[in-house]
Amino acid sequence: MLITLSLIGLMVLVPVWGVAHYLHWFSDYELPPIEEAELPNAAIILAARGASPTLNECLTRLAGQDYPRYQVYAVIDHPTDPANAIIQEWSAKNPGTSLEISYLENPLSNAYLKTSAVMQCIGSLPDNVGAVVLADADTLTYPTWLRDLIRPLLVEGVGLVTGNRWYDPTVHSVGGLTRFFYNTLCVPPMYFIRATWGGSLAIKRSLFNTESYHDGIADSFSEEVIFQKLTRHAGLSIEVQPDVMILNQESCSLSAVFNFMKRQLLWTRLYHPGWIPLLIGLSLVYIVFTGFLCVGVCGLISGYGRLGGIMLGGLVLEIISCQILSEWLHRSISRRALKVQGIEFPKIDWPARCRMLGVLPVSFVIISYAMFAAAIAKRVKWSGITYEVIPPDGIHMLEYLTMNEVSKTP
Repeated sequence: MLITLSLIGLMVLVPVWGVAHYLHWFSDYELPPIEEAELPNAAIILAARGASPTLNECLTRLAGQDYPRYQVYAVIDHPTDPANAIIQEWSAKNPGTSLEISYLENPLSNAYLKTSAVMQCIGSLPDNVGAVVLADADTLTYPTWLRDLIRPLLVEGVGLVTGNRWYDPTVHSVGGLTRFFYNTLCVPPMYFIRATWGGSLAIKRSLFNTESYHDGIADSFSEEVIFQKLTRHAGLSIEVQPDVMILNQESCSLSAVFNFMKRQLLWTRLYHPGWIPLLIGLSLVYIVFTGFLCVGVCGLISGYGRLGGIMLGGLVLEIISCQILSEWLHRSISRRALKVQGIEFPKIDWPARCRMLGVLPVSFVIISYAMFAAAIAKRVKWSGITYEVIPPDGIHMLEYLTMNEVSKTP
């Protein structure tokens, strides 16, 4: 009985400690004072493939940045790609904006398509660019987004600055809520391990002129891996910027979020040294949860009501604590976003709270399944392209297809 109570306490208190520590840093963070003249010329790289519903709004917001000298570089996957029509139409309606359009020329077989586009663009940037910034088609920025990313980059010893994303917890779909809980589980640990998000990321341009870059680091499968390795090889640090928390309110099906989580976790498996501890930790939690549920139900059925009640009560306590921590994070992040970005995040009302509580146990099962699927995956599909996993840390694109060709594939 003592062991059971200890397990319950451990599973509740460890996440509480992690979230409390994260939010303590989050609330105390302040941007360094920087003179306007110190801000370097910036290049925002937007790799586009497919007709993202937010692409038009993304371009509008990127073009409206409160920053003195910057250029947006849109690298479109192919001239026939649906994104091309959207970007060309936006450019025609907004003449004179700082947008340069190009197309992916030589997709790398050992990297995914965004990496090929980003590295192609970096190789052709003007010499006066001092900061390289990445954005995605679903990165809906705010006016000082670029400034907030680059200011910490000017601090001595910092080589890379990353923001993060936050999902809407008031959605009605199981897929959308599962994605919210998955992201809630990821955001605090990403701070602790200095993981990056390629949808809002800035790196010093000078790092691409180092020997490390030319000695094989550029052969990695992901631009985020390349950027992290360059930063660490140069002896510089990765800075997490809490002001750059981008709200995503897109709808998402359960199958889509499962593939999204599997892909994200597979990238973690391929490049991050914390993958094995993460896999072991989640496996143990899954075993404990399943054990509590089975023993609790069997205890109630077989007449061991006290034991069954404790087991099931522990599960309920864990679910409630996860809900409280999720709301605590959402409320804190929402307050800072309103203050810094001027954007009001959705508020969790009682109908939303009830939906979250109902979906939370299901979400945990789906997240666990995605983790195990990523652990044994030999292939992964992204944007219609299938990649083969090459152990220990590589991928191989089986065949390049344009989005038009993907849509015609049965």
